Amino acid sequence: MKDAIGSHAWTIRVTDERTYSATNPEGAATTAGNPATLVSLRAEHSGTLAILYFLQAICTYYRIQTSLTTVKIWIDNSEVIDRTNQVIQQHNHSQFNTLDYDMWAESQVVIKGLPCTITAHHVKSHQDDHVELDDLTTEVYWNVMMDRKAERHREQNLYNLPSQLLKSSTIALRINKMLIVGPVKNPWR
Repeated sequence: MKDAIGSHAWTIRVTDERTYSATNPEGAATTAGNPATLVSLRAEHSGTLAILYFLQAICTYYRIQTSLTTVKIWIDNSEVIDRTNQVIQQHNHSQFNTLDYDMWAESQVVIKGLPCTITAHHVKSHQDDHVELDDLTTEVYWNVMMDRKAERHREQNLYNLPSQLLKSSTIALRINKMLIVGPVKNPWR
């Protein structure tokens, strides 16, 4: 996050190697959201959601319906970790005013639809400020690389994207460029 513009980056590593390869996809994008309320939490959630969408696409393409696999997602934001691991229940009424509730709810819907187990783990950010890259653990190394990739993307794409209605959103209201979403049990009562 800088100057009210957010970006995020992600990678899926199928090996512990630090080399780039076609079997280890990665990407970066501008974080969608209202610049007046855009915070780093939304960017972290966007990176996590990108990984979940990629896994969903793989499972759909290869018709994977059951798997004993556990996918570990390394995140440097403890709030996103708690939400991903469902430590915080998403459907508490008080959570509907959460700025990134739409991302949180969408993540939970995607996770529940995946045939594998998803666990989120903490990786301390900016460890390269005090430690050489070669001395970092693999998880920390890739966190640093993705932070750098996100920063490069943000520097090259100095614009904001509006929040979009996600598949899990059941109702949405846009007021003054602010998207407000929430589930509705029975809208016809």
